[in-house]
Amino acid sequence: MYLVWLCFLVIIIGCYGQFEIPPLTLEAFTPSGLKASLPANNGIEMFAFHGKINKEFKQFEPGDFTEDIMEPVNGFFVYDNPNLQIKVGDVIYYWIFVQHDQLGYRLDNQTWHVKELKVRQIVTSCGPTVTNVNGPAVKCKGDIIFEDDFNGSSLDSRKWMLEQYIPTFPDFEFNIYNKESAITSLQNDRLTIRPKMRTEDLYEEWLDLTEGCTQPISSRTTKCRSKLFIIQHPIASGKIVSTAKFSYGEVEVRAKLPAGDWMYPQIYLEDENNKKIVIAYARGNTVLRGNENMDLGGSLLFGGPIIDSKEPSRSSNLKSIKKSQPLSNDFHTYRIKWTPQEIELFLDGDRYGLISADILESTGFGNDSSKVHLALGVGVGGITDFPDNYQAGYPKPWRNRETQQMYKFLEAKDKWLPSWNSGGLLQVEYVKIRAI
Repeated sequence: MYLVWLCFLVIIIGCYGQFEIPPLTLEAFTPSGLKASLPANNGIEMFAFHGKINKEFKQFEPGDFTEDIMEPVNGFFVYDNPNLQIKVGDVIYYWIFVQHDQLGYRLDNQTWHVKELKVRQIVTSCGPTVTNVNGPAVKCKGDIIFEDDFNGSSLDSRKWMLEQYIPTFPDFEFNIYNKESAITSLQNDRLTIRPKMRTEDLYEEWLDLTEGCTQPISSRTTKCRSKLFIIQHPIASGKIVSTAKFSYGEVEVRAKLPAGDWMYPQIYLEDENNKKIVIAYARGNTVLRGNENMDLGGSLLFGGPIIDSKEPSRSSNLKSIKKSQPLSNDFHTYRIKWTPQEIELFLDGDRYGLISADILESTGFGNDSSKVHLALGVGVGGITDFPDNYQAGYPKPWRNRETQQMYKFLEAKDKWLPSWNSGGLLQVEYVKIRAI
């Protein structure tokens, strides 16, 4: 309710534009229940329903039953209260609030006369599924094969592995990944990953993460110990990967992306060969402009497959959408639907990208795709994510192919570190993976 009243009080002046709230459908059921369905037209971001039975509203009264609906289902925002006792002849008094393109619209003084009670349709069919998992076989399309709402006191080790290693090829991030609870933790029913400066061991001959290193034996010589070359990695960050592995499915992540210069979210699916399907990627820089004034900053969202480390092929299969504000300003719902024929990309219920079958085949994510796990983390710097000759209000401190990248990055900390203070963390409310 806080969101509804905030939107109403702040932007009611702007609520009289061209947008019209689509028609609302109400249904009453026997022996109980009320459903209100609003079409999820493009641009609608949330729907709130406030109702009373046989009692009129007083001014600005919230009502006897109310709910904010943040996500559409099958093309509708649906308020569904199965426990309301309703009979023919009752009058439902209600008002609704709709947020459309970040503006709020309220429809007051509505009534609906109950003329019939419907019998709910109970769907018992089990559709076939193409999803494969590394566990018990999936029985039905729509089954949840993995989920976490992060409401415990600590990370569930049955669901996640907390990574610890030194990143190398292909991105060569300027951070290490370790298991510090100060970096990766559960707070207020959210996963939080907050990178921090490393102040010790920056000039030691060896950086040794062997104890607790999560890399396979074949990679341990390079990813568990690092010999000094000018400077050791100046940032410590966190990453978790799901123990569940699967091929094909619908993945939904509700998250607030990190805000801070030269950091970026790692929300992707990854196979054993390090090929990725990016679910949500937006740079932490509020603005990042090049010579042609192109802005690659935090209001530009990317998603799709990455199989190469070099541009332009690295980004050639990604889809993007430009928003008016950085994605890090608020929580958003990021979703992909991955089948053997295509990948659909969604932001807050609206599709913004489609990866076709020929691209899936060429990237190895089409028919007979290997299984992937879900990764959630934060990366900093590196040699692939921030092109040279771009500015964030000041020139990018390093060049990607020089030998002193990390040193020059650290040398400029007085310019970038203040931008990390308020929003320099990834927050995840939930993840959910369904069979398709």
